[in-house]
Amino acid sequence: MVAAELGAEAPPRRPALQRVLLALRFLVPAAVFGYLLSIVPLRDTLQSLGSIPLRALAFGFAIQVLGVVVAAVRWRLLFPACGIEERPSVLALFRVHLIGMFYNSFLPGGLGGEVVRAIAIRPVMGARGFPGAMAIVLLERVLGVVGLLVIVSVTFAVFPLAQIPNVMLFSMLGLGVSAAAVLCIAGASRLAPYLPGPLSKIAAALPSIRNARLFTIALLLSIVTQSVAVFVGHVLLSSINGNVALTDAMVVMPLISAAQYFPITVGGAGVREALFVLLYGRVGVAEPDALAAALAFAAVAYATAGLGGVLHALKPLSLER
Repeated sequence: MVAAELGAEAPPRRPALQRVLLALRFLVPAAVFGYLLSIVPLRDTLQSLGSIPLRALAFGFAIQVLGVVVAAVRWRLLFPACGIEERPSVLALFRVHLIGMFYNSFLPGGLGGEVVRAIAIRPVMGARGFPGAMAIVLLERVLGVVGLLVIVSVTFAVFPLAQIPNVMLFSMLGLGVSAAAVLCIAGASRLAPYLPGPLSKIAAALPSIRNARLFTIALLLSIVTQSVAVFVGHVLLSSINGNVALTDAMVVMPLISAAQYFPITVGGAGVREALFVLLYGRVGVAEPDALAAALAFAAVAYATAGLGGVLHALKPLSLER
């Protein structure tokens, strides 16, 4: 009534399916956490959590931030690799990357950070505009997924988990998907006419790969960035249980990292903790220790993303031309 009297239009309501998906992104993690707390003694979990020294948390945070620096370098390489003349500095992309992590970690959806990053680099994209900015951001994210698939496939084949059959089949499928993703990226502009409307615009705006050497280096750096989770997870869990081997983390942590792409969560919350308990249980880690390490790992990840929120609050998100 008040809105009608003032002549203001009421904000459009979300579609029913969108409201359901939004609710599920909060209900699913809550249900998973409830189940975990029903099977894992809370007292033992808190005891394991309290045994993690502050230096382990600080070291994990430092590794995480260093991973963002490497990701910024990878993103910077994609500009000349795609023939884009104007190239932001690594420091500017590092800041934008952290801010994108903040939105991806604390807001539902999982792609809000990519939209924010695209808006930030829009001024340096020239005639390519926002579609070109979004394309280069998605290219950088796809490279991260490819790096994750490579790590999962290789480590899973070399150090297979007990009671999981068809290891080589899954590993070969992962490597095949990785190769297909790289080929699709390289030929995105040619595939544009065959894609749906929004994807077609992004693919058409994405410049062709003009420097294969820089693109290959960026791809290799994706393996480095995805290895960050391995070392952070191992540092935290080994501070609780000294019998955990680094090779265990090399197999388990990449699978856990994939949880961030699970659509019905906020930043993989809940699913990440459940995978810690399930997968580390297969290598003999007690459930309270695994859950405590999962909570510490989440705290380090949220602290890193929170740094992006602080940077965004201190200065508006934009890049000079």
